[in-house]
Amino acid sequence: MQANEPGTQVYLAWQEKDDPTRFLHFFIFEDSAAQTRHGQSEAVKRFEAIYSPELVGGDVVFTDYELVSGKR
Repeated sequence: MQANEPGTQVYLAWQEKDDPTRFLHFFIFEDSAAQTRHGQSEAVKRFEAIYSPELVGGDVVFTDYELVSGKR
């Protein structure tokens, strides 16, 4: 990720314990350009190519959040 997606500072992924088809991905991007690079990366294209044909019940929903409180 560091070599292919500069500006992606943190990436974490969780898989739901009782339903392996459900995931939560957590990113921290340096800026909007880093988020755009991630979205256009080959890794994202490969990931989407794997899950897209298997979708049941609608499209994947992506939700953006803003940090409102925290400590670094």
